[in-house]
Amino acid sequence: MTNTLYKTIIPFALLLLATASEQVQSVAAQTVPITTLPASNLQVPQAQPRSENNGLELLYQGRNFYQQGRLPDALNSFKQFAMARPNNLSVHFWLGTVLDEMGRASEAVEEYNASLKLAASVGMDSPEVRINLGNSLCRIGHAKEARIDFERSLEIDKRYNMAYLGLAKCMLAEGDYEAAALAVEKYQRDGGTDINSSLLMGLSLAGQGQALKAQYHLRLFLKLAVPGLEYCPGRASAALNGANNAAANATPSQPSTTPGANTTSQAIELARQTLAAISDL
Repeated sequence: MTNTLYKTIIPFALLLLATASEQVQSVAAQTVPITTLPASNLQVPQAQPRSENNGLELLYQGRNFYQQGRLPDALNSFKQFAMARPNNLSVHFWLGTVLDEMGRASEAVEEYNASLKLAASVGMDSPEVRINLGNSLCRIGHAKEARIDFERSLEIDKRYNMAYLGLAKCMLAEGDYEAAALAVEKYQRDGGTDINSSLLMGLSLAGQGQALKAQYHLRLFLKLAVPGLEYCPGRASAALNGANNAAANATPSQPSTTPGANTTSQAIELARQTLAAISDL
């Protein structure tokens, strides 16, 4: 395979990658129990007096709606709570998370930034918010800015190793395929098992011209997403429907282990087309 072909494939692959909304899932949705998220009563001091609870039940209600997958209801509850307590760090985190999952990444970025700004005012920072912010920035095509947040997340707490997958995605966008592969390796070495790591590794290796190794990882991703597709890439329509149905049946607070539930149809199509381009399939 010539280098010219790789140069043609990878930019197209990255274009698809940028549209895949769940390449690195949000911290709230996948990697961290609810109890470890920002404290619900974490509040930057305000000058004005507060009434009892000051609508705190709205925050709990919003979290319950989120766990049930009722995103519009959760958004409404969080917005009402934010009106009562605009200096609460957690509500901006939750607003960002819900907006992101509703496909409103630009608005999510604003909420995550608001949460980080409030945290900085009291000398705090948050790896959870940084990872989610990085995801949202990637979705709107700001990979360079997203990389800063993923790196900052790891500086704060290396246990949030999902940031390595975010870094790999940013590095792919920058054409730094070797660094992307190393980031995925760090994630897997730390015990990470998200199936998208196989996709990112496959793309990283394809970008380096390592066709056989890339095929292995891309086939592994497709096998985990929709069993059988790895050797029958022409079954794209059935694969995409299967992935979407599995994802629809998973709730935000309890990610399903059903094949396809941790990925998107765009990611499957990306892996399928890249695999077909670098192999005899």
